[in-house]
Amino acid sequence: MSRYFYLSAGALLLSAVVAFGMSFRVSAYQPDLPSGGSLWRTASLFMLVGALVAAFFGVLMAMFEQVERRSEERRRREGATVIPFPGGARAGQEKYSPRDGSSRDRG
Repeated sequence: MSRYFYLSAGALLLSAVVAFGMSFRVSAYQPDLPSGGSLWRTASLFMLVGALVAAFFGVLMAMFEQVERRSEERRRREGATVIPFPGGARAGQEKYSPRDGSSRDRG
């Protein structure tokens, strides 16, 4: 999942570099381009910020994926077993949750 964030960050960074380069291009040869370079610089700035945000999320996702992989490996290595829930699992409670209400229903 994190590689998609890295790919989008790379694409946005490349687009930002192209847009920044377009701000120095003289628009006399291409009349359809915006006349001022400020629009290209602004677009480049927004794409650069988007690339930085995408790269940040990519790093976070990679870290969380690594933590998940290592905890799964540790559980397998230690031979951890799943302890059944004391109140019995009802539909939708496959994972343990302290908010299931089973201890309050008995009281």
